[in-house]
Amino acid sequence: MKMGRIFPLVLGLQVFATIGLAQGGKILLPKPVEVKPPPSRGEQGAREDYDRRKQQLDKHLKVKRRQKPSSSQELDKKLLAETLKPIPITYSLNIHLLASAIQTSGEDRKDYNMDPSAGFMLLIKPLKSSNSSNLSLWTGFRSYYFLGGGTYKNNIGRFSFNYFGPTIGVGKIDPGITSLPIKGNKSAEASSGLSHARNGYFALMGIAAQSRQGTSENGKEEPEDDLNSKAIAFDSPGLWAEIWYSRIKYNAVSLNILAGAQMGKNKLFYYFGIGAGGWR
Repeated sequence: MKMGRIFPLVLGLQVFATIGLAQGGKILLPKPVEVKPPPSRGEQGAREDYDRRKQQLDKHLKVKRRQKPSSSQELDKKLLAETLKPIPITYSLNIHLLASAIQTSGEDRKDYNMDPSAGFMLLIKPLKSSNSSNLSLWTGFRSYYFLGGGTYKNNIGRFSFNYFGPTIGVGKIDPGITSLPIKGNKSAEASSGLSHARNGYFALMGIAAQSRQGTSENGKEEPEDDLNSKAIAFDSPGLWAEIWYSRIKYNAVSLNILAGAQMGKNKLFYYFGIGAGGWR
């Protein structure tokens, strides 16, 4: 470093030192910062802080839950939307499990007993109407099995009767939910408490042909009725009637409860059924 640059720097330092000595000979430093201890609120104050923060958190979580429906609420909204669709129900296919009993008359049939069985029914609403809750005509097709055994003309055996044929009757399905009682952000919460089902009531009847299979004791002549086999027969008078209650969910599926009777030659079947159906 050249002397020409050092000289002005040294001169400046001397001038600064001379001014400091003229003002008292001391260089004053800033005073230290005084740190005050935090105020003590005691146990009561701490409890108040805790309660206040808990209320704020609960309020925040409640708002968050209201803004974002749960997955079950979302599912309820979708199912309710399906129920509210203006879909006229015009046909149904139903499958039932049957528990039956039999009453016979005459001397030929004795000790008849019944086993659990099954059947199906197709229902069709031929006349379209804007209001499905009115009593309407229903038609269709029915096929019910009755299984059992007994003694026919001193011949012990078993039988399987399939009664099938046309169906006609009347029925009504109530409208169920037609609108949401609450709108806006609370609709998801409101829909979770609503029923998505409609009630159906039916009175049906018809006349049935018969297909039967029978077995009898070996070595004996095959009997004419009940215990023999025929692809198509008529078990006079062949009349039947039954009543239904259906609980229809989402305009699509139902749980059915029914009771009815089937007439045949010198025999009368009573039956009770429970089953499921598909509707559209």
